[in-house]
Amino acid sequence: MYCSTFRFLFLSVGILCSCLPSQGQTPDAAPFEISGSEVQTIQSDILDRNYDLYIKLPPGYNAKENADRSYPIIYFNDAGYNWLTAVGVTRAPFNHGGYEPAILVGFSYAKGERGVASRVRDYTPTQDPEWRRFETGGGEQYLAFIKTEAIPRVEAKYRADPRRRTLVGHSLGGLFGAYVLLKEPSLFSGYILSSPSLWFHDEIIFEAEEDSANSRFVPRGKVFISVGSTETPALNGGGHDMVGQAIAFAEALRSRGYQDLEVRDVIYDGGTHLTTFPLALTEALRWLLPGEDIYGG
Repeated sequence: MYCSTFRFLFLSVGILCSCLPSQGQTPDAAPFEISGSEVQTIQSDILDRNYDLYIKLPPGYNAKENADRSYPIIYFNDAGYNWLTAVGVTRAPFNHGGYEPAILVGFSYAKGERGVASRVRDYTPTQDPEWRRFETGGGEQYLAFIKTEAIPRVEAKYRADPRRRTLVGHSLGGLFGAYVLLKEPSLFSGYILSSPSLWFHDEIIFEAEEDSANSRFVPRGKVFISVGSTETPALNGGGHDMVGQAIAFAEALRSRGYQDLEVRDVIYDGGTHLTTFPLALTEALRWLLPGEDIYGG
């Protein structure tokens, strides 16, 4: 099931935010359209759930002169939250040489479920008994869905370069990205981990990092880790020290001396958990997919 143009009035953003119509908007206003995009529904046999795939093709994809060209492909968790940002951030740089053009693919939350319930289950790598309101620990199965069902379907239809996949995640989606880096290091060549929730289940992701260091499946690729400077207990009302955790995770990865791994970590001055994603995506893509006119574009 798909449509030629991605149409919507509002996107659910689960636990992170909500939006309201602007003043003066009439109830029968035409839906906003993202040109060159479509929505496909995928039924997962592994998960026994359905998800939407939001797909945006790069400029020139259908031009005759590009018929034999393959493109980098960027996969986004939390598309219900970040899809508009992803398309907006990349549109002008793709068109003017700031970034190398790439195919964008966003994963919706499970259809028929609340966004928060879907993401808490799917993006967490272990079951944490302290989480009683929401199910946790579905990360392994969700990764299997992405690896064996979603990616093969997308890349059989579109001219994607399987050697140049990037996975993007924010918050719990960033935690999931870190998990994939450690669990399936050859699946993606780039990772953008924005304000990753490395605190989950008593920082169990750090145990996974130690385990990966002692296995033959060591992390590889380029990893961009970012966090806002206000994401500390002193400034966010006694919450988690996400700044310290992001720094510690980056340092742990670098300390291993992996031959095929590059790590960059950035702290955005004044950034908050709800504002760092556009900054991270903008800067990370300049590093991961620099265009022909990286600054002029």
